[in-house]
Amino acid sequence: MGKRPLWWMCCASVMFWAGQAAVAAEPELRDEAPMPVEASKPDAGPSVDGPVRQTPLPSYADEVSEKPAADEPQRPAGESSAADRPNNHANDRANDHPPTTSGGDKQADASQPARSSATSKNAAAEKPGDKEPPPVVRELTPALAALRDRIRRTTAAYRAQPLSVESNDVADVLGLCRAFGCRAEVLRGGARVNAVTCLCWNFACGGYEPLVLAEGRIAARIGYGRQLYPGQMLGVFALARVPANYPMRVGEDVRSVADLVEYEKRACRVEHEQSLRLLGLSFYTNDAPWKNSLGDEWSVERMVAIELSRPIVEAPEGGTMRLMALSAAVLDRARRQQPIDGHFARALKFTSDFQQFALELQGSDGSWSSNYFASRGSSRDAMAQLASNGRIMEWLCFSLPDERLGDPRMVRGVEYLLSLLAGQRYQAAALRSLNSRELASVMHALHALVLYDERMFGDSPTAPTAAVK
Repeated sequence: MGKRPLWWMCCASVMFWAGQAAVAAEPELRDEAPMPVEASKPDAGPSVDGPVRQTPLPSYADEVSEKPAADEPQRPAGESSAADRPNNHANDRANDHPPTTSGGDKQADASQPARSSATSKNAAAEKPGDKEPPPVVRELTPALAALRDRIRRTTAAYRAQPLSVESNDVADVLGLCRAFGCRAEVLRGGARVNAVTCLCWNFACGGYEPLVLAEGRIAARIGYGRQLYPGQMLGVFALARVPANYPMRVGEDVRSVADLVEYEKRACRVEHEQSLRLLGLSFYTNDAPWKNSLGDEWSVERMVAIELSRPIVEAPEGGTMRLMALSAAVLDRARRQQPIDGHFARALKFTSDFQQFALELQGSDGSWSSNYFASRGSSRDAMAQLASNGRIMEWLCFSLPDERLGDPRMVRGVEYLLSLLAGQRYQAAALRSLNSRELASVMHALHALVLYDERMFGDSPTAPTAAVK
């Protein structure tokens, strides 16, 4: 009996010091950070309007031209044209093994990536302009015209169900912005507010404010109710093409998206999950190096090298997040007319190979396994199927070259997504009634449909209709 108190005190001491170590290792942006003052009223803030997101993939021979970013911060920059993305020439694969990242070369040394021969100034606050795209007009068969109309009815029906900042948290609003870009809207106090503005002006979502001042910069908080991964907000802003000079505010301190870019550059760490951070930084910066808060040198190419050295199948969201980031890094580099060499060339080959591998894993009904790229098969769990199929199709619709969008496998994939979204589980349910995991899966699937519509059908007119089927 006399030993029991000593044993208990020893255990308590170990637990106490373990807890202290865990607190010491906690990331910078958690609940202990000071909560900023509420931003001003929605009608006093900037409005966000314009094109939804970046698009398509031309051949290397296509010329790319640039123009200065728009001067007006209240309007996102224009869509990129078909001449703003490189063509990913996929190599045929006839097996069920995922492509390796080596691409025939030695494994990347993430700390010393190969350097590009191109040089350009590093301006995080400047976003390269994009050539105004000509309207995309395709000769559509009756079947493709019917598919186009079905996509547009589905996306319109979901856009008509806005989320509410009273009941949906920051991660939910980020998902909405991912799906519908700068046109996404949320309800705040019963009135519709632009969803990008809501995040940039630090309006509380589900009781959680998305932003905080850290190290003298505006930063996005990480944790429950907020962004779930480092760089998630910046990655979503890149997909939505929010300009770098668009205002952001914490309390009365007004900065811009460029301030968030600088924070994410300083927050780069080898040990962190950085796929979404790469997705954002590849859009807002060029490959000129920078230093993180520890004084280590970083660049977009180094981030690409690190991502290539990491696994796909075991990665978050089945590896689709990493594939999306690698594809975006290559596409953004081509948009700036920089050579696709070094680790960018390896990323291009790897993602091209994985596109072919993914299409070969697809089932005859247009579906992929709920295990993503780990195996073939399907599941009766609609939520699991939507989670994997929505994310895989999102990446393919984002990264495949124009001429492959009409592939029958892509058409079947779109039809399968539409059938999932029209199923009983989701058809009658308002978005606000879904849990966060289901809502995230729905938004990835909707983003896939929006991308496919924009790139495959462009400005082709929709047949008049009155009902959602």
